[in-house]
Amino acid sequence: MKTSLNTWTFPDNYGFEDCLAAAKKAVFEALEFTLDNPGHSEHSFTLDSTDEEILAVGALAKKYGIIIPSISPSLATGNWTKIDEEGRKAIFTITEKQLKIAKLLGADSILTVPGGMFSAALEGKRDVMLLSEARRNSLKNMRDFLPTIEKYGI
Repeated sequence: MKTSLNTWTFPDNYGFEDCLAAAKKAVFEALEFTLDNPGHSEHSFTLDSTDEEILAVGALAKKYGIIIPSISPSLATGNWTKIDEEGRKAIFTITEKQLKIAKLLGADSILTVPGGMFSAALEGKRDVMLLSEARRNSLKNMRDFLPTIEKYGI
């Protein structure tokens, strides 16, 4: 077992190296980075992050002796439940970027939030979808996305 935390723990103005240095100083062994909107924080990857930028973070992690076990998304909450073409395209794009980042950084997993019912409640929408429907939609989307997951081996 390794001690780990997510970069959501750090202030938004911390850069990638700031997070790694702070995690090392606090004796953590691993750090989960996030995929988010541009400008959300200085320590989040975005859909536009290049392979070179991602690999540079991987080099910093090695410098600090920190493992990157997983990539989490802020962008995906609630999208696995969507069955319209636009919603499916969005979640597939987001999740494929997570998989690519994970692969480049040597992570062996990503975090997903299949139901996303909490985000609907935060948006003030009540009873937008039955939990059973959200589950059914999420499972269908994940089954359809399985070939991409298998392609990355994450």
